[in-house]
Amino acid sequence: MSRFYLSFENSFCQSYVSEKYFKLFENVDVIPVVRGGLDYKRYLARGSFIDASDFQSAQDLARYLLYLSKHRKRYTRMLELKDRWTAHNVEPFHCRMCERLHTDLSPGHFTNLKEALQPDGECWPPDDLGDAGPGTT
Repeated sequence: MSRFYLSFENSFCQSYVSEKYFKLFENVDVIPVVRGGLDYKRYLARGSFIDASDFQSAQDLARYLLYLSKHRKRYTRMLELKDRWTAHNVEPFHCRMCERLHTDLSPGHFTNLKEALQPDGECWPPDDLGDAGPGTT
């Protein structure tokens, strides 16, 4: 039985969270563990997720997940908090595209739509953990 879902982004962006995170609010009894560039505590429901950035190391995070797994009342309380929320219209990329199409009326074309919709400096590679291990570059 899975108790947690690791929702780790492969690119950190200030205004993006994976749509997979929001699917966990559709009658799925797991706690999301998030890692990315979004200020999760500012935008997402407190108590409904675990932010990996709150821990000094992957080992500390793992110890906390084991602790929650063994303390059923605390884990259940997190599920209850998560179940108070639902997700609607969570397509930020499409929202940004729609806004841009309605506000930027200058003629032109985009060779890279992702770059056109993503402000400079908003995204960066997740390099905070250093070398990911054997076989990585």
